[in-house]
Amino acid sequence: MGTGSGDIKKVDDFRYVGVSTAKMYPENRVEEGSFEFDITGIFLETSKFDISRMISDPTYSEKEIAGNWKFQFDLHATDNVEQSVGLSSAGNDVTVSVNKVAYTPMSFILFYQEFITQELYAKWDFISVGVVVKDDLGHTYATGGSSGGGLILRLSHTETFEKLNPKAKKLIVTPRVVLSQRDGTYENGAYYRNESSTAPMETFELDEIIIDIEK
Repeated sequence: MGTGSGDIKKVDDFRYVGVSTAKMYPENRVEEGSFEFDITGIFLETSKFDISRMISDPTYSEKEIAGNWKFQFDLHATDNVEQSVGLSSAGNDVTVSVNKVAYTPMSFILFYQEFITQELYAKWDFISVGVVVKDDLGHTYATGGSSGGGLILRLSHTETFEKLNPKAKKLIVTPRVVLSQRDGTYENGAYYRNESSTAPMETFELDEIIIDIEK
């Protein structure tokens, strides 16, 4: 299981530079691996649009440069330390459990699960559970991306945060929950909520989960 993102920019008529970031979340620790990166084309967006032409020709706004570039990378895992946690916080039909933390030289990764009751799921159209992480020195850590999946009432999350302050002794995890109702339903049955919606919404925080950092 993994997620990723990329960005490619043209630097002159014959050169492009880019960065591709990928996150993998295997069940077991992976120390090394061989990865292939195949590029079959580059799409360029035009800066000016002809609306009438875009309606009749959806590909009008894109120009493709076809190619066949193949790369292979043999990578090794950075040094990292995993700390088992096993602490939870619960309230208002929501439970958040932190399973473990992995520390690397450039970041730390929080592994946690959310559990909601059937009653809460039946009452609200949208249920969003996240966390805010700070340390005992008062610093709030910026997130570098997250991934999640699982069953409707039980989801597993993996979230990466910026480098840990070496002077910190505790991590303070505050679960935040947002409950909201939809404004309508698309033809395919999916719910939607407008950005300026006045439909009911509630937010609340659970009690802090305090983790003693193992060094």
